[in-house]
Amino acid sequence: MGTTSDPTYRISWRSRLVVAASLLLAALFVLAWLSDALVLVLLLAVPLVAMVLVPAVTVRADGMSLYGVNHLQWNEVVSVRATRVLGLPYAVVQRQKGMQWWVPLYVDDRRGLFATLASRAPAGNALHAFAAMGPDPSFNLAP
Repeated sequence: MGTTSDPTYRISWRSRLVVAASLLLAALFVLAWLSDALVLVLLLAVPLVAMVLVPAVTVRADGMSLYGVNHLQWNEVVSVRATRVLGLPYAVVQRQKGMQWWVPLYVDDRRGLFATLASRAPAGNALHAFAAMGPDPSFNLAP
């Protein structure tokens, strides 16, 4: 179970995803205003706003939480690889059962996320090894 001391990493306000979502929301708002479909914009706005406000990754002693809903135990991790989608970096976590996790690495403190994963994931765990290697230099992790 998580505690208040569990580090939480949120999607960075400066990320391209937030800029793109903001532009999309503004365009939808204008279109809806012109066509009197404001309710549609509000329905679309909630997930876009939640994407930024909800914690993306929480690292706990027993595993990780993704978006405050999905929980992963350390022993469920099979492998981890880095990838990019639309220019945004992710760690793709293959689990023993269930779907892969796409952990966003474009959080507000990426270096802190890697350090926390390296310190909390058990030695020999794929996430520990992934984090211990450090962030991919192509992810441009300048503060």
